[in-house]
Amino acid sequence: ERDQQGYASTNGLLAVVNGLKSLPGRKTVVFFSEGLAIPPNVQAQFRSVIANANRANVSVYAMDAGGLRAESMNEETRKEMMQAAQRRMRQVQSGRDNAADGIMTRALERNEDLLRLNPESGLGQLANETGGFLIHDTNDAASAFRRIEEDMRFHYLLGYSPSNESYDGKFRAISVKVTRPGVQVQTRQGYFAVRAVESAPLRSYEAPAIAQLDAATKPHAFPLESVALSFPTAKQPGLVPVLVKVPGSAVTYELDKQDKSANRVHQADLTVVARVKNDAGHEVDRLSQHYLLSAAADKLDAARRGDILFYRLADLPPGHYTVEAVAWDAQGKKGSVTTAPLDVPASQDGKPRLSSVVLVGRAEKVSAAEAQSDSPLMYGETLIYPNMGEPYRKSVSPAVGFFFAVYGVKDATTPAKATIEVYRGDQGPASMRAPCPFRVSRPAPTR
Repeated sequence: ERDQQGYASTNGLLAVVNGLKSLPGRKTVVFFSEGLAIPPNVQAQFRSVIANANRANVSVYAMDAGGLRAESMNEETRKEMMQAAQRRMRQVQSGRDNAADGIMTRALERNEDLLRLNPESGLGQLANETGGFLIHDTNDAASAFRRIEEDMRFHYLLGYSPSNESYDGKFRAISVKVTRPGVQVQTRQGYFAVRAVESAPLRSYEAPAIAQLDAATKPHAFPLESVALSFPTAKQPGLVPVLVKVPGSAVTYELDKQDKSANRVHQADLTVVARVKNDAGHEVDRLSQHYLLSAAADKLDAARRGDILFYRLADLPPGHYTVEAVAWDAQGKKGSVTTAPLDVPASQDGKPRLSSVVLVGRAEKVSAAEAQSDSPLMYGETLIYPNMGEPYRKSVSPAVGFFFAVYGVKDATTPAKATIEVYRGDQGPASMRAPCPFRVSRPAPTR
């Protein structure tokens, strides 16, 4: 619940900032809130809000909707922390240690939320690092808006060309100083060194990964496999599942320094980004996931033997695309890049539509509830995992499975007829030819 509240606020701010980026000049957002609680899991998203606001030239002015408070939140936090400490001391003295039952954890989380909810914390950081300021401890809204109006009307726009021309994805701090005494300078704090992004707001965890995509020499520190498929459903003729597989052995796990237990936890930080480019080389979509992985010491070998499978859906207009995928291991400072071609065919009225032909890697039976998913890779109660380039071995897999979907013509009265032909190599006659049955008036496609 704490994370959901944090994501709700940051996602809303990202949407507002992204909607303003196409407008020229400096833009202003006045954000009313009684406090912005940002749990640790939402910190990266919060940094993304600040980074995208700076790239879009948006200044956020935060206004504490609580107005003039009878007691400061710092004092309230101090009292609660003292009470928690006293409860803990009484538990230890009485021989009852309830830390494991979650009571102590919830108390610590409450204190953390109070500290972050303080308007001078989250709201102040958001405003200060985007060139705005925080208005708090006042009920005079008219005076507050006059300050914002003055700040909007009178400002300097400075630009420079950095001496470091490398797009390495790192955050570069900016400092502006003036010689005139008694002046308070409000500026953005810095920027991420990546090329201009086009399709979606840049999230802070994406920056180092995107830098690998834009590098002159693409890295390949570990095996990386990807595939992009076309499944032209009736509602989404441009539906494209994108899958990227990262071997667990490629990820760097480090000891959690705060964990002092016997079975110490190891943590890993992995980012996967899939960037879709059109024929002109422009980014038309970007899909990503930030994986914060953890494994206890006795589970570490199993985690390294497994794979991390990235799965996202894109919706694209007809055309030819290139899907660039990158996996970035933040702790190991290493990454790999791979590319895959993609064609999204235009639909033709009166003709059936065919999905990509998928070589089956493996299949997994799922529960009845999971089978209700709209995933194009679901067949009944079986989830299909595509083969993403692994070689087939006859000793292990004596048969090779194919999977595809045929989307019939709407309101067809007679079944269509088709034939499946399998060729071995690029030349020669078909090694197998068989009829493909279709059904009429079936809501789901034939697979």
